[in-house]
Amino acid sequence: MSMKRLFIKYKKVFSETGIIFLFLFISVFVLSKIIYSEYLIGRSLDFNIPPQANLISNVLNNSFFNWSDINNGGNRSPFYPTLIPVNLLLFWPSLLGTSAWLVARYQMVLSVFLSLYFFFLLARELIKPYKLKESSFISIIGAIFFVLNNYFFCELIFGSNVMFLTFAFVPLLIYTVIKYFENKSSSYFLLAFVALIIISSTLQHMALAYVIIFVLAFSYKDYRFLLKIVFFHLLASLYWLVPLFISSSEVAGSELSGNYLQNLTVSSANLVRSIFNAEYFSNRNIYLSTLGKKFLFVWLINAAVIFSAVIFSLFKIRFYKKRHQVLIFCFSIIFVFSLLLVKGANEPFGGIVKYLYQNFPLINLFRSLQRYLSFYVISASILFTLSMVYFVKLNRKTIYLFLILVILNAMPWWLTRDLGTDKITTVGKIPSFLGQYKLTKGNFNLYHLNDKFLDFSIMTIPPGFSVKFLPTNVTKNELQGGDSGLAYGNKRFYATDLGMNRFKRVLDKLELGMYTEKDFFEKNDRLFDLLYIRNFIIREDIEPINSSNSNNFNIEFAKESALNAETLKKVEQTDYVTILQRKNFLPKIFTATKTIQSDKDLDQIQEITSSNEYSSRSAIFLLGQNESKINQISQLPEKIDYTPILEYKKINPTKYRIIVHGAKDKFPLIFSETFHSNWKVYLEKPEQRKDKEKLLAEASDYKLLEGNEDDQAVRDELIDYINRGIVTSL
Repeated sequence: MSMKRLFIKYKKVFSETGIIFLFLFISVFVLSKIIYSEYLIGRSLDFNIPPQANLISNVLNNSFFNWSDINNGGNRSPFYPTLIPVNLLLFWPSLLGTSAWLVARYQMVLSVFLSLYFFFLLARELIKPYKLKESSFISIIGAIFFVLNNYFFCELIFGSNVMFLTFAFVPLLIYTVIKYFENKSSSYFLLAFVALIIISSTLQHMALAYVIIFVLAFSYKDYRFLLKIVFFHLLASLYWLVPLFISSSEVAGSELSGNYLQNLTVSSANLVRSIFNAEYFSNRNIYLSTLGKKFLFVWLINAAVIFSAVIFSLFKIRFYKKRHQVLIFCFSIIFVFSLLLVKGANEPFGGIVKYLYQNFPLINLFRSLQRYLSFYVISASILFTLSMVYFVKLNRKTIYLFLILVILNAMPWWLTRDLGTDKITTVGKIPSFLGQYKLTKGNFNLYHLNDKFLDFSIMTIPPGFSVKFLPTNVTKNELQGGDSGLAYGNKRFYATDLGMNRFKRVLDKLELGMYTEKDFFEKNDRLFDLLYIRNFIIREDIEPINSSNSNNFNIEFAKESALNAETLKKVEQTDYVTILQRKNFLPKIFTATKTIQSDKDLDQIQEITSSNEYSSRSAIFLLGQNESKINQISQLPEKIDYTPILEYKKINPTKYRIIVHGAKDKFPLIFSETFHSNWKVYLEKPEQRKDKEKLLAEASDYKLLEGNEDDQAVRDELIDYINRGIVTSL
């Protein structure tokens, strides 16, 4: 190899490495105030990242199941498994035991960096036929425009890293598909397939991906590719498509049946702000709050020039290569269509959007109108990049004008470098910023309840998930956000701001009682058995926001009645968090000593459990919920003198293994889980029991775990259980 060829080869390698380092620098720079902060919780960070390292793996684990047993008695979502590919990318560091602080920062930097680099590859490929010396420079400008805009800025504040990262792979999909069309290389087909798998982790971006694949297949007249990639994608997606198909009627009745017509005006921007991508959703003037009126005026003028540049390529379409003419035409249609949908039912043409939502249920997947901004951003970025080609061909110096345009367009990113944490004001009573909150020791004590092996549930006071975090001795500012320490724990919690089912009405009554009834905890103790609540946690550093009882909120009253309750004992009190434990606690699965048949419904469960007829360890059969099982229920004895002993183990959120000892007759088995027709009980061939002598030998290594003293049997008790035959494995 000649020295000249060697020089050219290594120059290319180092130039590519230089671009990678440039994008890494930009990613770190625009997020620097967040990623170098000692704080953790924020509107984005807390929604994705649990605050403790021991909980992070739960985010990935939860993706593998259609049933979540953590929130409000459990809930079913056939869409959880779609997140597996993107969560593997986001949470693989958890396998190495990395800290929550590091994982959160890794995710944000990864998403920004990949977005920059993937669009750079796409832009460079698009402008390659025009043989411009400035192709890399133009591609860098296009990449900055694609990423540092209002959509990504707000996606990190109000959205999630999942949405951000799946969108980052859209340019890679376009790039690899184009490369495949050019040389039919199987490696590019494989890369396109992988990109599609990751993008499809979010259904909205999967819809965008398929629109783009169709556009590219139409442009290159290669419909065999379209059929081929669709076939393989469907095949690879069977792990979530089959469960989704089985539950299609349920999905249609819950996910797709909502009426989102009000959101079409309330949560949308007007046409002018939609054109300039100046708003996100719910009329939240993010850039106005971030930049102030003085800088916003500059940004709006700049946005108007950018919009002109975006649509310019359509008017000069004859300048471009034939295939690019088709791409410009198709992406211009996508761009205009996205403007129509982003502005919702606002005029003009508001009736068209209403008609689409009323007559095409699948559009309800885009119930948050900001999701249509992904169509806007990718189409605008491609058109903007191609417009640059024309102007640079006309005059090379115009490239500096485009650089200034994208730098001004990214003002909120580089001006604040914290996504507006210290700049964005509140909208109504809910803060609209990515606030950051430092956890107190009491918070960590609450989350450390997840370290206990015992299966139980907790109820926080106030019982909320998305709450207002109040100023503390370590955090000066208040913050609104979801508490991911609860959401990704392994202990069930109850929150009045989650779900809209009938059980929520029960929780609303319970929350009102906390703030108004002195004997609340004694009066409802038997109901707490059915919810298998073991711990109540008084949290004086939060307030409810989305609760119907916000106006009745009285933490001092609730704390006093809890500390004086005869049914509770105080375990520990640290700064703003007090942990109490019920003196009587029934596990999630237990046998009943009494059966009660009731024609009342779930809303009246408090009345049932507070009646004289009810006693602890009663089995309640709501006849309206069990119409097909009345004959079986009537065969159960009303009073059961002898109950069998149970061993049970939670295998995963959808499977429990139960071993019954000493059963002599029919008996009801209580499973404290949300009713769903897909829960089944079936007999399994008994496992071969270990020899008693082997069990006793294993018991010699038995240890009492720290913090489990109240729940775990001591060694002598275990040996007694083994001798009595009620412990069959260790």
